Amino acid sequence: MDCRFCKNYDPKGRQGGYCNLLSVTVQGKWAACGCYLDRFPKASLPENQKSTTNLILV
Repeated sequence: MDCRFCKNYDPKGRQGGYCNLLSVTVQGKWAACGCYLDRFPKASLPENQKSTTNLILV
């Protein structure tokens, strides 16, 4: 996973950002550290959305 998918990542600009956990600037494309936390953990999703994503285009 990349830093940009971490719950602690706060985007600043085009590719850079800030890690709120480590209090440092990071690049979104960097490999995430061992403190990585999913932004959207699967446990918080309803059971029917864990395996598939349904998109409705209007």
